[in-house]
Amino acid sequence: PAVLCDNYQGGILAANRLFDAGCRNIAIFNPPTKENIPAYSREKAFMKCCEDKKISGRVVYTDRLAPLSEEFGNNIFATSDVMAANIIRACKKMGKRVPEDISIVGFDDTWISTLTYPSITTIHQPVQEMCEYAIEAIVKKVKSEKVPSQVVFPVELIDRESTK
Repeated sequence: PAVLCDNYQGGILAANRLFDAGCRNIAIFNPPTKENIPAYSREKAFMKCCEDKKISGRVVYTDRLAPLSEEFGNNIFATSDVMAANIIRACKKMGKRVPEDISIVGFDDTWISTLTYPSITTIHQPVQEMCEYAIEAIVKKVKSEKVPSQVVFPVELIDRESTK
């Protein structure tokens, strides 16, 4: 059985948060992999939301430690909090202020999102609940009990300091 968070909804929440902050030129930073990863659902939703709102959205494929460049725009949805933290670090090196010059939304709501300055506005996925469910599903499978082939947990926006 697969246990997932609602990655598509996460992409929508991130795009809407940037839009609500007045951002009209936004980018999503996604890992450069050929594998079908959850971040691609985030990207699909993010770009659809940009299209629906008629704002400029672009995809930047980069690994989470890649340096930031001026060409990436001024408002970013990073598909992980680690990537968002790296972007905050790169902004400081470039003399850009977060969120005054660049608004950033992350994804995961990991501990790192509260350790950066400014703290990261992020999409919370309920990892604890997902893990507990996964263990229950494994136990049920071992007992030959039925479990759904896929369970999707909701996500929510955690508004912190990295967005206007």
